[in-house]
Amino acid sequence: VAVLLAGGIDSLFQRRRVLRWPMTVGLFCAAAVSLLSYQFNWRYWRDDWRSVVGLVQDQYRPGDGLVFNAGWMDQPFNHYVDLSGRKRWPTEHLPTGDGPTAKGVEEEGNRILPQYDRVWLILCYDSVTDPKGLVSGFFDHRALFRRQWDYSGVRVRLYECGRTASVRRAKV
Repeated sequence: VAVLLAGGIDSLFQRRRVLRWPMTVGLFCAAAVSLLSYQFNWRYWRDDWRSVVGLVQDQYRPGDGLVFNAGWMDQPFNHYVDLSGRKRWPTEHLPTGDGPTAKGVEEEGNRILPQYDRVWLILCYDSVTDPKGLVSGFFDHRALFRRQWDYSGVRVRLYECGRTASVRRAKV
């Protein structure tokens, strides 16, 4: 495709010399707009795992657990944990296996919730890994939502569960 485009531009330059400079300026402007968009448009930014690790590092408490919405999501997270020299935190993956099913999410979620006082649900590409929102829906109904942080490509949701959530629900 690029060769055909270059051949067309070259023949245009040969036949119509008047258009040579306006076409050249137009091509450079199009390339500049494309490069600026790539550099400064948030849709093209990389997933910001460094900030996610910094957040968890600053606010982690003993008794917290991390839940990733796909089995491979902890790899970039642990890369930045290892760079920081920090010991890794306890992690879980939900859904496990091929993909989320309502039954599988409920079984795994019911196993995870009693183990931790707070759960950090770390969602990345959840429109692909969990398009129906079963994982976040489970935690929304079974644990007490506290806060959400949105980073480039990654969303972090903090829930209270276990004893602390039961005490707080009883007060409400």
